Amino acid sequence: MAIHENYRLLGCGPHYWPLHNETKLWEEKDVDRGLLILPPTFPEPKQPHDNSRHRELCRLAGKWLRKPKFGSSYCPYVAVELVTANPETPDVFGWNYWATVLIEVKVSRSDFLADAKKSFRQQPEEGVGAFRYYCSPEGLITEVDLPDKWGLLWEKDGVITVVKDAERQQQNAQGEITILASIMRREGVKPRLFDYRKQNNEYEAERKN
Repeated sequence: MAIHENYRLLGCGPHYWPLHNETKLWEEKDVDRGLLILPPTFPEPKQPHDNSRHRELCRLAGKWLRKPKFGSSYCPYVAVELVTANPETPDVFGWNYWATVLIEVKVSRSDFLADAKKSFRQQPEEGVGAFRYYCSPEGLITEVDLPDKWGLLWEKDGVITVVKDAERQQQNAQGEITILASIMRREGVKPRLFDYRKQNNEYEAERKN
């Protein structure tokens, strides 16, 4: 195949890149064996996914869960967007002295529908959280969309409101232990024996050693 001296072969197929005299070459419409020589085309670069809205709602839901209130939806200890070895990665996970609470944040309808296909949603006893909520912008999720015993939170203008309270359900204790152990490790709690019945002389001996 004869190749114009002003072109460089870039790869397979009849695509060549002009090195100079570009305008003149396009006007001449160089043709080699009946094929028009055109410059290569490249796909548009993918734009980074913007998850700022999801992040904003996660933080608002976490603050709502920590806000003192009557009932199971108050948790003094709350983790937001914690990734652990557990298959389920809660957006918000909190616990108090009698229960654990899960909040799943959804900012799109498609994300909410996809969540229902996960194994720990199909088998609720494999999920974490004795009380479970979905949190979404107002109107995105409705009560009729909820799985059995789930609660619903809506956000509008930065304020979280309860649409439906969650009911207690069986939770995956092993998964919750994994989450709590991960939090302790990240917060610098080293493996040790916690002995809460030590006598004064035992504390003194341990301090000297």
